[in-house]
Amino acid sequence: MAAACGVELVEIKELGSCARERELEHIGKLALAPGQDIYVGDAVEMTVRGPGIAGRHPFSIVAGQEMVGVGTLHVGAATDAGWPHDDGAILLRGFLIGRSHLNTLPGSDTNRYLAGQGAGANGAYTFWTDAFAVVGNPEEAPTVATANQWAQQTARGVGIEFPEMLPDRRIDYVWTYGWAYGRPGCPVAMQRSFTDTTRYGYPASDHYGLTVDFWTPPVLAPEPAELLRADDMLTGQLMLDLEDAVTDGVLV
Repeated sequence: MAAACGVELVEIKELGSCARERELEHIGKLALAPGQDIYVGDAVEMTVRGPGIAGRHPFSIVAGQEMVGVGTLHVGAATDAGWPHDDGAILLRGFLIGRSHLNTLPGSDTNRYLAGQGAGANGAYTFWTDAFAVVGNPEEAPTVATANQWAQQTARGVGIEFPEMLPDRRIDYVWTYGWAYGRPGCPVAMQRSFTDTTRYGYPASDHYGLTVDFWTPPVLAPEPAELLRADDMLTGQLMLDLEDAVTDGVLV
């Protein structure tokens, strides 16, 4: 469907029968995180049923030639999600990333691959810049903190009896493509957002938000032309007429 920056979306119904079977086999190996089954259905079933429903385009997500997730683009169904018109947006349904690629720590294989520090499947390679590595504040590193009441609630929901014993972790990231240092897209400022220290007084989620400013070249406005007064314009015209009337310094 589309390929850029080391990530490819493969539209399932465009594959031949053998390739489709192989893709479904990979999709079947995607593992859900504890409690994730509440929000998503069976990935293989959704992918198989999708092409038979008008407007649905199921796809797999491949990063570094490794299957990492699936999803479905549903054309003409935006009103199902509260959009005022079906032709105003495309609905993303059944989006799933395998648990091995979720909530990963900075030193994980997934993040090492994105940072260009390790090869993906079959030697694939990419490079992104982690905003935190450029302008992150070490004191604001954790994006999931034990003190966050929503994080505790999520942990209890997946069977963790004492979430207060969990370590604080940095498992959320903002990446910019390529070697961005000193170039457009280079991170210049970063902070956590929607924490309990914000003006709202409580976190918005079990994960804190991240806000990043990126550098872009300044757009220089052209200098405005100086407007001439009517007297200046008349004087200028008289000088031009005088120059035309002079030949070799002699007035004719």
